[in-house]
Amino acid sequence: MHQNSIDLRITNMIKNYNQILPGLEQDIISEIKNIERRSILIKQFIFGLVSVSSLISTIILALDINKAFSLSGTREYMSLIFSDISILTYWKELAMTMAETIPFLSLAMALGALAMFVWSALTTIKLQVFKTAVI
Repeated sequence: MHQNSIDLRITNMIKNYNQILPGLEQDIISEIKNIERRSILIKQFIFGLVSVSSLISTIILALDINKAFSLSGTREYMSLIFSDISILTYWKELAMTMAETIPFLSLAMALGALAMFVWSALTTIKLQVFKTAVI
């Protein structure tokens, strides 16, 4: 019962303010839209910056992975597997050696940077769609 009287008083206050200050409701709505638009632009700028930096990081890490594979000898082991099939009789030793030579840290960092790029790019696109809906 008490809540209904508060709601009634608020409704009466709004009606009175609309009579005293015409256009107040429209001014409030336009200010809220301006704040939303500004917020979307800031978020879009930040996520765009993250997208670009993570794409650059992914490219740099891909080059680092290429260098790490050439230095680790993983390619030589792979070519040995395809050139001499009899090496597969020692598959356990070969698997352990291959596991030791693969640059897991570089791969993990590159996959993390790629995931960050995909996430931030998708978020930027969603914000662009939302911005066009708000504006």
